[in-house]
Amino acid sequence: MAQFELHAEKREGKFKPHQIVKMGIIPATIYGHNYPSESLQLDAKVFHALFKQAKQTSLIDLKVGTEEKARPVLIHQIQRNVLTDQVIHVEFYLVNLTEKVTAQIPIELTGESPAVKLGGFVFHGLQELAVTCFPQDLIPKITVDISSIMEIGQGIAVKDLVLPSTFSIVAEPEEIVVKVLPPEKEEVEEVVVVEEAEVPELVTKKKGEEEEVEEPKKK
Repeated sequence: MAQFELHAEKREGKFKPHQIVKMGIIPATIYGHNYPSESLQLDAKVFHALFKQAKQTSLIDLKVGTEEKARPVLIHQIQRNVLTDQVIHVEFYLVNLTEKVTAQIPIELTGESPAVKLGGFVFHGLQELAVTCFPQDLIPKITVDISSIMEIGQGIAVKDLVLPSTFSIVAEPEEIVVKVLPPEKEEVEEVVVVEEAEVPELVTKKKGEEEEVEEPKKK
């Protein structure tokens, strides 16, 4: 059983996508697993409320129109307006619950490391973890508590994560998820003062000017 439920309607070609967005409707598409692509539409408020909890790695039971049987889907892609960040299109991928999928699950840090109080700063390395599992075993996110990092230079690698036994990890075990690094030293630039040598003033004479020569006095 999926973690979330969502209702959609079949989208007819009466309005263009940008027109129905202004009407509080999000155009959507469903495809995948030997299933022909189908155009749908979602209630914008309902979808936004769901997406606050269900991420792209959450299995959703999607009911279309008056269909009684829900379709197990994952949110494959979300398109947004580059200026307003408004969702303008959603793509759903229909999955087979008996076949494993590979997904990127976001990693979220929680807690406070005592090493930060010593002057260190948190470096969040791996921000998504690639795993392979059955669709119904997917989770919205992986939470990593950094309060166990006691000293500067310590960290948490992929091999240290506590994950469901149903996961097959694609990433390298030694890859760093989070680490507390020493404070960066401020580089002080050496200021070099260059003294300018005094340039002797050159006195030039205009063409035609002659030096006054003192004539010898007659005895």
